Amino acid sequence: MSSSIDALGIKKSNDGIEKEYNYIDTNYYKVTNVIGLTKQEAIKELKNFKVEFSGDGDVITYQSSKAGSELAEGETIRLMLKEEK
Repeated sequence: MSSSIDALGIKKSNDGIEKEYNYIDTNYYKVTNVIGLTKQEAIKELKNFKVEFSGDGDVITYQSSKAGSELAEGETIRLMLKEEK
């Protein structure tokens, strides 16, 4: 939502009250680039998401959703693996 506000040029008010999240609110997180990392490193980086793996090996060669995307907490990111050489 903040990226939409920035795009519209809406300035943040300094005299307002910050919204606190409730349990029913959806939190969004930016996806980090995990290409080149090991499986274990990628899991740590993507802790707010569900992670699915394809392929054999331990090194990430491809990720979907792309780095920089904003996804809701718990959404699935798919990672392709290859053998480390």
